[in-house]
Amino acid sequence: TSCAVIADHDRKLYGVQFHPEVVNSIGGSPLIRNFVYHICNCKPTWTTATFVEESIQQIRVKVAKKRVLLALSGGVDSSTLAFLLHKAIGDQLTCVFIDQGFMRKYEPERLVKLFQEQFHIPVEHVSVRDRFLRALTGITDPEEKRRIIGHEFIRAFE
Repeated sequence: TSCAVIADHDRKLYGVQFHPEVVNSIGGSPLIRNFVYHICNCKPTWTTATFVEESIQQIRVKVAKKRVLLALSGGVDSSTLAFLLHKAIGDQLTCVFIDQGFMRKYEPERLVKLFQEQFHIPVEHVSVRDRFLRALTGITDPEEKRRIIGHEFIRAFE
């Protein structure tokens, strides 16, 4: 593991280049706690429950009676947003899951079933596996693959 640290004690500027927030970073949590509470002198007044409640209120005000369409990838970010939005606006939310063919076998079906049956969140399942695989045929450069996947995801969602 490599990391870089920089400090200017006179100006109280500090920097670190590694990912202490990642679960498997050794000493990450104490490092963040020390930085936030002892260097920045922040107080531990924030809670996830408060964040969720404040977010729900802000969403309700912003959305009002409108409907929301969410691109659901099945990852942590879009799934968390789907749960939060659904808690705030209920059936005004529709999720569109773009099945690009890169998940484990039966995972897309399980994801849709979980959202619809257990969490009661409407999900439109759009399978575009062939489109993605055709677009990536012969491409070996990882950056080019990322660009193509992003482009195809947006086109499919549109």
